[in-house]
Amino acid sequence: MTPLTFTVDESTSLSQAASLMAYQQVHRAVVVSEDGMVIGMVSAIDILRWLGQRDGYLSDREET
Repeated sequence: MTPLTFTVDESTSLSQAASLMAYQQVHRAVVVSEDGMVIGMVSAIDILRWLGQRDGYLSDREET
């Protein structure tokens, strides 16, 4: 378990979140709202899946 939690704001772009995650060498980031409430999580695999779908390599039925 990690002693620190890496967070991104809900308005953070996916590319900015990916860059920050790579720089900090983390695989997951907690997404928080403006008032500090946890509203989700983004992971490295989520970003890779999005890139594959965007470029047409994955369709919805291929998701697991």
